[in-house]
Amino acid sequence: MFKCMIAAVSGILLLSACSEDPDTNPVIPSSTAEKHALVMVVENNEMFPTEVEFGWMLLKDQLIPIVSELFGIPGDSLRNRSFIEVIDDFGEPWIMDQITAATGTAYEEIVRLSDRDATVERMLAELDRLRGEGYRLDLLLDMHASTTVVCFDDRDVPVMEMTQAVKSRNLPIRVLYQTCCHASHHLAAWEATGVIAACGSYEANSLTIYSPIGFAKYWSEGYPFAEAVRRATGYEIEQTRALDQQFPLPFGYKMEPTEEDLRSSYMILAGRDTLVTFDIAL
Repeated sequence: MFKCMIAAVSGILLLSACSEDPDTNPVIPSSTAEKHALVMVVENNEMFPTEVEFGWMLLKDQLIPIVSELFGIPGDSLRNRSFIEVIDDFGEPWIMDQITAATGTAYEEIVRLSDRDATVERMLAELDRLRGEGYRLDLLLDMHASTTVVCFDDRDVPVMEMTQAVKSRNLPIRVLYQTCCHASHHLAAWEATGVIAACGSYEANSLTIYSPIGFAKYWSEGYPFAEAVRRATGYEIEQTRALDQQFPLPFGYKMEPTEEDLRSSYMILAGRDTLVTFDIAL
């Protein structure tokens, strides 16, 4: 019952080094005059089941010292916070910081949208502005979704409405990485916008904390899109496995994803070139 809470709380706070696969080397980005921009939308939208909050309250004594140490926050300031408040106040900024850091100097501009800024209208406006300024556009969505809608801060937006707006504005999104649950059901609509490469989970996605950080790292380092997506999954597994070893949890709970988690979270690829790399002009 508490696994999703434990994984989210612990996983969203910790980042460790992970091992590299030696068999596939990245394409090292070349020096070019092209400008690159990343727009990321990170919004949990206060959508957590009641058992998550209950689990946070039950294990708060074990979790507060970890949160306090990593963020330099007095433990007393966390004691009266709900799980939703912890994620909203600390988790969302943390993951955006980690994604930004993972890309190094690859992007000339990174737009970070969360809380009140995490609306489809703001996302489209930023993409429109960056397109007008001559940037290549990459998009990262770390949000909740169903098979037909994506949950922005102010409303649930139908996938068809969002993608039709992207298409009508002629926004040339190069690649799309999304952690949204059921996002494989969105891929046909995204393909219709002309996106070069995109991915989406088969069904419910349990790999939502470290995977976007891993993707940002490997994609910006020059790995082909499909390989960066694959490595992002491995990155999440490595990090949660390390957490299980570093911070053993009561009752034998594990943060490493189960076989069922991996099956449901499996990333389906789409687009006209899933082997595109960061430095290839399109």
